Amino acid sequence: MDALVRAGEPMPTADDMAPRILPVMWDRLPSILMPDGTAGLRWIRNPGAYTVVMSVEDRGDAGVWWHVSLGHPAMLPNWEAVVEVKETFMGSETTAMHMVPPRSAWINANPNVLHLWVRLDAETYPEGLYAP
Repeated sequence: MDALVRAGEPMPTADDMAPRILPVMWDRLPSILMPDGTAGLRWIRNPGAYTVVMSVEDRGDAGVWWHVSLGHPAMLPNWEAVVEVKETFMGSETTAMHMVPPRSAWINANPNVLHLWVRLDAETYPEGLYAP
């Protein structure tokens, strides 16, 4: 995927990145304020109780990132749920990553939430990196 944000262009918002049409099991919830002051869009999956939060975050020198988190009140989301959320909210042909930072950098507000990231202002996935 090429960079979606070019130098000098305005940064997209979560509203710009959000899917316009969702399967009927996803209901929109009120937005929340993210730590950087931008709006975090939220949805809940019924049935399933999974919640999704989407934001676009400008991390300065670290880049502009599209963020989607997936959480459940009682368990860590499984692989099938992560893939469903990634494809529903980020697209089936978008490469997203789940990062595991050094333990000293962990910020764990909820142990049942996983995060997906796409860098919007630079290519971050070397060609040929994928396993066969």
